[in-house]
Amino acid sequence: MHEAALSRAAQPVPVVVLGMLLRPLSVGHVLQFSRDEILSGVVHGSLDPSQVTAAVLICCQSWEQSCGIEHDRFLALKLWIWKKRVFRAARAHAKRKAVGLESGNYFATEAAKFNEYLSAGATEFEVSDFRGPESNTRTRSPGSPWILRLQQWLMTHLHLTEQQAWDYPYGLAKMRWACHWEQEGGINIKNDVEGDFERYAAEQDAIAASK
Repeated sequence: MHEAALSRAAQPVPVVVLGMLLRPLSVGHVLQFSRDEILSGVVHGSLDPSQVTAAVLICCQSWEQSCGIEHDRFLALKLWIWKKRVFRAARAHAKRKAVGLESGNYFATEAAKFNEYLSAGATEFEVSDFRGPESNTRTRSPGSPWILRLQQWLMTHLHLTEQQAWDYPYGLAKMRWACHWEQEGGINIKNDVEGDFERYAAEQDAIAASK
């Protein structure tokens, strides 16, 4: 169960959206989504077609590249060329759709691809509902942003530079963070036994409901 999720996070499948090859969804990408107010639920695959262009521009770059984009003298030209390529692709899609070789709207199709990329890139281990004998101990919730705590943890425990930590795959970072805190006794990750029991209970509920 967890091995498949870990494999997807550690070795993501290359994704091309709007003609751009996307980098693995990173911690820095998620930070930029918040800064640019694309959508609060962006990592859960809730982008709509009108927001895909800005998101793709973020995810096709590394942290260093995105930091220097405002000083790129050829940015306007690059965006103009990209816009032309996208509209050509949209027209080609419409022509294929007219003869039955394609279906749906080009931009909606690209948005769906991007949403799948986000969902895969944000994969994490599910936390168990199990509570140990000391589970009633309540602690104050941290006031610092989660994404900064995750990035700082990568720097502290994996000894990455700041730039390397921002470029680290987001889903894999969350999995490593969860593994660390499970070893420290801070959380419990749902195991295979719990997963099997939940599936069995769901099947029994479905059988009972069908009678």
